[in-house]
Amino acid sequence: MSDPQDTLDRYAESLRDSGADAALRFADEWRAKAERAIEYLIRTGTDFSSDDIRRIAGDPPTPNALGAVFVNASKAGRIELVEYRRSQRLGRHAARVGVWRGARGGR
Repeated sequence: MSDPQDTLDRYAESLRDSGADAALRFADEWRAKAERAIEYLIRTGTDFSSDDIRRIAGDPPTPNALGAVFVNASKAGRIELVEYRRSQRLGRHAARVGVWRGARGGR
């Protein structure tokens, strides 16, 4: 018999993934800019957050598109979460954001 928590976790992950796909469906131009920004930041070897992606690629057409780009890059093994720190963007009111870096042996 399967573990109920494992079943819930898999279901939650599938909802996350389908939500990420939906968020990016109408954001092709911005998505391309954001993905190039992530690749650039990976090559620099510096840690980065969504604040950095916004500075390079601009604001996403929908708020969920930004998170979706990070989810996709993480699932692809290109980036890994390092820590959380406070956002530098005034509109975020010092909310915590993930800080990422290129994954070791990233694909």
